[in-house]
Amino acid sequence: MLDTIGLVKSAVGSGPASGAIVISEPASGMARAMRLHMAARNLPLEDIVQTRMLLEGWAARAAADRVSTQGTHFSELEEASALLEQMSAKDVDRVRFHILDSQFHLAVSALAGSVVISTVMDSLRETIRGYVIDAFTDLTDWVDVSAELRLQHRGILDAVLAGDGDTAERLARDHIAWFVARASTDLPARHSQIAAISS
Repeated sequence: MLDTIGLVKSAVGSGPASGAIVISEPASGMARAMRLHMAARNLPLEDIVQTRMLLEGWAARAAADRVSTQGTHFSELEEASALLEQMSAKDVDRVRFHILDSQFHLAVSALAGSVVISTVMDSLRETIRGYVIDAFTDLTDWVDVSAELRLQHRGILDAVLAGDGDTAERLARDHIAWFVARASTDLPARHSQIAAISS
């Protein structure tokens, strides 16, 4: 049962990788459970994206509030800035952009200081990762879309650095809503799936 829900990993044989091993990343187990519920239609994709908007908005606000009271000496801020630079590279492809994008969102959420929120957000992103990659692949005007995504990411990070919680929360939510709407425009036939996609 613990293996099924992602708390331990079992392996046969001998050596340090055999037997039952406790998994140190609970998000993977949560994502696995969510994917099963999605397959059984117990978790609508639309509800997942709404939850992401709420959590990411809260996390961006909390990150900005933390910077406002404690300063900008956090490693997560350096990581988020470095990820934005990597996303701006001319040779970054869509799959690599998605990976960097996910890491950026997780860095901002980690800055909020809540392990539970970070874990839940990580599992939500893992749950719909396939849908997001499909959306990135199918977008027809990737150059314009990626430029807009970078601009939005920069706005979120600037608001966090300025300690402006209101703006950080609004921009984080708007960012997800914009991508959902943009992907839905490109793929109207898959609207029910794309409604749960965020970058």
